[in-house]
Amino acid sequence: MIAAPWALHVQGEAAEARKLDRLETMPDNVPTEAARIFRQLNLELTPRTAADNVALARAGSLISRIPDLWNVVAMRVNRVAILHCADQCYDVSHSDPAWPGLICVSMPPSTPVGDLRLAEGIIHEAMHHHLSAVEATTSLVASNRAAYSPWKMSERPASGVLHGTYVFGCIAHALGRLINEGLLDASQSLHAKNRISEIGKELEFIDHEILLAALTEKGRHVHALAIGAVRSVRFESK
Repeated sequence: MIAAPWALHVQGEAAEARKLDRLETMPDNVPTEAARIFRQLNLELTPRTAADNVALARAGSLISRIPDLWNVVAMRVNRVAILHCADQCYDVSHSDPAWPGLICVSMPPSTPVGDLRLAEGIIHEAMHHHLSAVEATTSLVASNRAAYSPWKMSERPASGVLHGTYVFGCIAHALGRLINEGLLDASQSLHAKNRISEIGKELEFIDHEILLAALTEKGRHVHALAIGAVRSVRFESK
């Protein structure tokens, strides 16, 4: 089985997993400066409710079905705040390396795939923090060369495009694991397969030669992990 893209060694960091906290018991407090910046980004924080905690518990249960992934999520996340999203057809999430451990996610509506959508948002931001922890000790980018980002639909610095590639590679790998190990019901499995296909198509819009030319050897390793993971689960999900 292909190596999970989240299996990245962080220099100087203890190898053992930290105590696994339940997502719904983590605080939702946001530093004042972070809240100010979020407002500038038009990200609206909303108080976390009892219903949100129930949804977080269910999403956390889904993630924990992949123990090695849950270990990384538990290591990287210690605060979960809620973002308001006006359109329930879309999910919003955010994190910033300036505030390690803090992730912000919107709450999908209560549908057969709502828990899976929330789990994806949590994984997404946890993996941003995970890669940022690697970047804190290891250079991933060799130049400031820009590359096209299919998520921003514009030219972006290579670091940002690598982050997107890595995060979505992790998501695709996680969804593929859940499908292939029979851990999803029919509705969830169909949703997961569609998301894997969407991620694969998005990655095709990246000029990977340009991106790779801007990366260090370690950055190219991260890129290879992510791309390999996506390609394998796309093949398995057909």
